[in-house]
Amino acid sequence: MRLNPFAVGHVLGAVAIGAAIGSFEDWKAVALCVVIVGGNAIVSTLICWKWPGLGAPWWRLWPMATFVNPLMVAGIAWSLDQWECLTRVRTGWDCMLAFLGPLAIEACVPPPLIGLAARWWRARRIA
Repeated sequence: MRLNPFAVGHVLGAVAIGAAIGSFEDWKAVALCVVIVGGNAIVSTLICWKWPGLGAPWWRLWPMATFVNPLMVAGIAWSLDQWECLTRVRTGWDCMLAFLGPLAIEACVPPPLIGLAARWWRARRIA
């Protein structure tokens, strides 16, 4: 069985991003971030496998892989809910975790790009 280079790059990129995010704390945070970011990348890859397909042009695959990621959807929803804290309209203890939405969004953007780079690299090596 041959693995698709986009799928492998996407998931391994997400694992690396999760490990980098968790490395600011301790090994438990690394493990948790790897599972969360990597697991959501697997879900996103499976959705993209169905449509538009893992061999789709980059301009279809990258937005789809980015925005169907459940972590991205949760990050956008959290950011919209916490907009007053993020724009400094409201401050205080209620805003302590407002940064989690943008952090989740930032964690979801690079992995599909890494997957696309892996797909491009594989095609370049074969040709």
